[in-house]
Amino acid sequence: MKYRITKSHKGYRALVCKETDSEGTYYKQPIWTEIENDNLNMSCCKQYYTTEDEAIEACKQHHLEKGYNKLPKVVREFEL
Repeated sequence: MKYRITKSHKGYRALVCKETDSEGTYYKQPIWTEIENDNLNMSCCKQYYTTEDEAIEACKQHHLEKGYNKLPKVVREFEL
């Protein structure tokens, strides 16, 4: 799973990259969404963190809570 930390005047944001929809279909472009909105109801929450380390820890916690650490790892991708 890919994560991204952004910074604005309000603080740091933690984002997760969504490459597929709930049915497993790949998007044309990956979608970056806030970790707090990574659920089926897509509630529109905004969480700002004071430090970059807090945002990184939130990403780690999100990764474990969602079970992304149990997803199969991509070993190799290729096209013929």
